[in-house]
Amino acid sequence: MAASFCRLDRDGTRMAKVLRATFDPLYDSQRARHRADQEFNTDKKHFGTLIEINLL
Repeated sequence: MAASFCRLDRDGTRMAKVLRATFDPLYDSQRARHRADQEFNTDKKHFGTLIEINLL
């Protein structure tokens, strides 16, 4: 799978955009959470799901 990602996104820009688009809504100032250790387990699981969706 890693080889497929590298082949489709050689310089990593697409993955960087996906991660940024996924992180920003989760790490917002409204909930005053700015670090991964401040997130709840449900947020962390939701993050993985959002990455999968945003990769499509």
